[in-house]
Amino acid sequence: MRSNPDDFAESIERDLAEAEQRYTSNASLRVAVVGPNLGNADDPGSVKRQQIYDAIKSNGHDPFFPEEHVNSNYNLPLLDQERLILNRDDVDLVIVLDCSGVALAEISNFASFPEIVIKTGVLFPLEFDIRDSLPRNVIASYSHQWKYTQEDLEACHVVEVCLDWVRNRLLGAWSIMVSHKD
Repeated sequence: MRSNPDDFAESIERDLAEAEQRYTSNASLRVAVVGPNLGNADDPGSVKRQQIYDAIKSNGHDPFFPEEHVNSNYNLPLLDQERLILNRDDVDLVIVLDCSGVALAEISNFASFPEIVIKTGVLFPLEFDIRDSLPRNVIASYSHQWKYTQEDLEACHVVEVCLDWVRNRLLGAWSIMVSHKD
């Protein structure tokens, strides 16, 4: 006799939830949060970047802002220092929040380093998704991307996407997962 499909689905969901709980109970990711300059309460991108950081931290992970680890006294350009930081093995995930093309220099710089691209998710405004535009061509280098609207930014959907990326990276689903908002 066949079991009820609803019971079967509930059983699978319960097993997956238990497996996820066992897997993630002691795991923590080191997450770089790249984007607009911090500290400007009038800039929605700055505020959202801080919210992303705070949400990741409150979920038990170790987020950081790469620019806090660069040193202007070194003979190496700041963007190259940031690239070296993100390329480290102990950086598990890189989240780039781009607002108005501010982070395009970072996105462009990192795009030629597959070891960074593979662990990077890029969030960018819907208006960047213009055929044959420079930002869109560069962003296309990243398989993990999410284009957002102003409403998404204001309603914290951007933060939710970042938390999903952290979860998927932690669970090992990152390499097969691609996020796009159509």
